[in-house]
Amino acid sequence: MRTEIEKIKIDKTKKNIVVIGDCYELTDILEIYLYKRYNVIPAINEFDGLDKIGHFEPSAILMKGTSNTNTILSFIPKIEARHSRDIPIIIYTKEDITSITEFAVKAGGIREVVKFPIGYKDFWTIMQLCITD
Repeated sequence: MRTEIEKIKIDKTKKNIVVIGDCYELTDILEIYLYKRYNVIPAINEFDGLDKIGHFEPSAILMKGTSNTNTILSFIPKIEARHSRDIPIIIYTKEDITSITEFAVKAGGIREVVKFPIGYKDFWTIMQLCITD
């Protein structure tokens, strides 16, 4: 089910982050980690994510990753085609990602891969390296 854009409450003093993925367990953890500093804009899939990226102009995009990199790598040109600015894309996953897969997505334009479980401090270390606002 797509979230209606008009129903999302935005704190104008915070920047936005779009979180794309269908794993509600990880999405909830990300929201807990992010809510004090960012408005968390959930998106169920890449099509919903593209709409929300265009509407909310996020500081970063967090996208659920899997060992199949085709979906992730095909998503990057879609963002670049619609948005002229460089938006950091961070993959999050609880699956085992091989070093080769991680290298492939980073070479394809992904800024970082966050592997769960991850502690709050480690998460913020990664986020501060990826997002410059």
